[in-house]
Amino acid sequence: MRSLKAALKLAMLALALTGCATTSDNKAGGFESDKVGLMLFDFNPGAPLFGVAVPEKAVSAQVADNLSASGYAITTSDSENYSHIVTVKMGSIGHGPTPTGFSFSAGNSDPRAIDYQKTDVLPMTCVLTSKDQLQQHAELTLSFGAEDYLRALRQTAPSEQWLSQWADDMSTVCFNLLSQLHLATPRKLEVEKNSTPHWAPAIEVEIENSAPQAKPGVHATEEQAVEDKKVLSEPRKRIIIHNQGSPVIFTFGHERK
Repeated sequence: MRSLKAALKLAMLALALTGCATTSDNKAGGFESDKVGLMLFDFNPGAPLFGVAVPEKAVSAQVADNLSASGYAITTSDSENYSHIVTVKMGSIGHGPTPTGFSFSAGNSDPRAIDYQKTDVLPMTCVLTSKDQLQQHAELTLSFGAEDYLRALRQTAPSEQWLSQWADDMSTVCFNLLSQLHLATPRKLEVEKNSTPHWAPAIEVEIENSAPQAKPGVHATEEQAVEDKKVLSEPRKRIIIHNQGSPVIFTFGHERK
């Protein structure tokens, strides 16, 4: 289990989520979440990843098991009657800027340095596609710290711990995609109500938009009262980062006292 510090570092990278909302090519009305039934997790990169041979079937089975533990109806068998396909596209490890927003320890903190606020990251994109309507798809990209993956490049064979971490990262990006789509299947509702899953994503980002509560106060002028009312009516963005410890909550918006 990752420490809170590691989870926060990942959270800062995951804040790219605010700019990488789910997308759909269905111009008529967006992605139809209510038509999602059993999902097939199909991961076949077609070439060795990170320069080492990996047991893709075993990793796929763990990802499917993780998502199933969270209540989603998902399988790795294409012989079953599934309605949608879930897959993960691996990006390339690159040394680039940390996502706009926050930075704790990710990247060089010296503003004079060439690599200021840059770090090695690996983007992963989870894609959900309808089996019968290919234009019905949604996707989400999250970037993860690449230290473990760079270490794997120096190994002749991947360790079980690394494979488990890789499966967790893929599970995390897919969990956030499915969570954003608000899929409500009978199995998911049953799991949420009756049991504690044996797996939880390393990071879950929940974004809310809510209006601030008006506070009584004394206004110097009528114009000031109108301005305060306008400010209080502006929506506020609330980002809740659920890690495997205590959640971290960020609230954005104008605040006057």
